[in-house]
Parts: sequence; structure tokens; C-alpha cells
Amino acid sequence: MDTDKLPRCSVVICVYNEARLLRDALNSLVNQACSDNTYEIIVVDDESTDASPEICRDVIREREGRLPDLGYVRIAHAGLACARNVGIHRARGHIIAFMDADATAAPNWVSSLCQTLENNRADYTGGRIELLNGTSRFASLLHHTRHAQILDGPPYRNHFIGCNMAIRHSLVERIGGFAENFDARGDEVAFQLAAGQAGGCYAPSSDAVVYHERPSSPAEWLLTEWREKMLLGLIRKVDGFPLSHATLVRHACKQAFLASPPLVIAVACWCVYALWLLVPWLPLFLYEVFGRQPRAAAHRSVRGRYGNVAGLLLWAGYKLLDYGLSAMGLFWGLFRYSGVSIVAPGTTTVTTFQETSTRHT
Repeated sequence: MDTDKLPRCSVVICVYNEARLLRDALNSLVNQACSDNTYEIIVVDDESTDASPEICRDVIREREGRLPDLGYVRIAHAGLACARNVGIHRARGHIIAFMDADATAAPNWVSSLCQTLENNRADYTGGRIELLNGTSRFASLLHHTRHAQILDGPPYRNHFIGCNMAIRHSLVERIGGFAENFDARGDEVAFQLAAGQAGGCYAPSSDAVVYHERPSSPAEWLLTEWREKMLLGLIRKVDGFPLSHATLVRHACKQAFLASPPLVIAVACWCVYALWLLVPWLPLFLYEVFGRQPRAAAHRSVRGRYGNVAGLLLWAGYKLLDYGLSAMGLFWGLFRYSGVSIVAPGTTTVTTFQETSTRHT
């Protein structure tokens, strides 16, 4: 499809203390391989305390009088979901795309997202995320295990990720925007569930590539994963989410069971008869790790990169840690969010400090 005939797109990029990579992110967006008048860029600064505001203003000054339109709005700190909603309210495009401020977009990113929506008559889409900090061996391992993407074959809906996604404005209007409890992550998961309830159609966009960093240390990864697992205690309250409180408790218990072999083996060192405890665990562990299509495909990818033996050990070790984190995070999330309700889009009052733009009439 001719990119000049694609529907107009509004790219929203939310910023909170992202000075280190922000200029690269903006440069990748203003240099897209499509007509400059087919898209606009809206930067929402969630009251950053670093040099992010100065970088945005510098880029706007440099691009004064040039396309694509580049707008900047600074708001009182309200969190990621509220910042996304502010960007939505200022968007003029039929399609709204989102990218993180610590990422960079491939030159055909905007056109690929729009083409996917048009060709598949879809309402929302998610693209491919490649590794930005590839020199980190730990980040590379996470990228090929925890964050492995399978975008061919069936349209796996779990690849609707906040740093690389696009939504038709008509679907956003039906839903209202992003639930405003989610101040740092989880907002796209809640939106996806609401989109399914609203009859939205999803299609993956494997050609829409964004380069994003992964955690470069175990401590950073553990903290990130812990926060994500806890949010299931809140996400389950979104209308249409099928997991009840009891279901999540059962799921957490199963995750704890799958993470228990190191303890069982330690006990077995003292009592050989305890080895029978591994009998029901091993078949379930093998099925969970290798038996499901997306996980099996990701496991094959890891073995292809690291070799059969090393890949198997790395994948199994990662899954053991993942099960342990999932169990603890789910239990704590259910407790932490037991009395919390979902905050509907538009509920939070957001104060705007400053708004500038290169917008053309």
C-alpha cells in the first residue's frame, strides 16, 4: 500500500526522566520513511526532573517550521496511563501509535503499524521489539527467554506491548482510554482486556520494529518482574478478565509448586525417600516449559542461539525463577490490591504546566 494513502497517525511518546536516550528516540521518529504530513508526534512529559524538558524544547526549536508536526506538553506527575490519555486527547490522527522514550523506532515503524491495521481491518496491533543494549550478555539472555516474541502463525495477543503498539482512534473512543491506576506498567494489558470486551480486532505487526533496552543486571530484572507479577492482582479487576480471586490463588499455588524442586532436592539429600515428591512435579514442569506452542517456540529459539545443552539449562533455570516470582508476586498483589478498584480513564485531574508545538494549521 502507498504510504501516502495510509490514514493519518499520531505518535504518542510519554517521558519521565528519560534524558539519556530521549534525543535518539525523537530523532528516530522525525525521520520515518513516510510522508511527513501523514503523521504527527506528541510528547507528554510527566513532570520529569532531569534534562528531558530541555531536550524536547531543543528538538522543537530545531524543527520549527518543518514536518512532521511535533508537540510537547508538560503535566503534573500523574503516571504513565494518565500521560497516555493526555496524548490521546491531543491526537488528531485516525491511528494512535505509542513508543517509549527509552527506545528507537525503525525507519518504517509508523507505516508498518498503519499498514497492518489497514490490511487486516484490525483495531489494534503490536510490533516486534529488538534489543537495544545488545552488548549486555544478561540483557541478551532475557531478550531470548523472557521477552522472546513469536509473531508468525496465530496472532498471539500477548504481544501487545506498550513500547510498540498502535490503536485506532475509534476503538480508543469506545473504551475511553487507559485505566489510570497503572502509573508505570500494566496499562496496555488492562486496555487489551477492555478492547476484547468492546469487540476490538487484533493483528500482529512483525515488520514494525522498535529497539528497546532490557534489564542489564539480575537485580534490575527481579525488581521489574516483581512489580509486573503484582499487577495481576489489580488487572484481574478489569471487566472481562476471566481470572477470579480463587483462580489466581490456585495459579499462584501451582507456580509455587513448579518452583519447589530445589527445596525438594535439598530435602532429598537428608532423606532419600523424599525423592518421590519429584514424581508429580517433573511431567508438569516439562509440559509448562516445552508443551505450549509459544513457549516451545521460544525454547527452540534459545537452544538455537546457545546450543542444545546450554539452551536447555538456561531456559529451565529461567522458568524456575519465573515460577517463584510469579507465585510470590501473585500472592502479594492479591493482598495489596484487595481493596483497590480500577480508576476509569478521565477520572484523574491532570494539570498542564506547559504546551508548545511546531504544529501547522
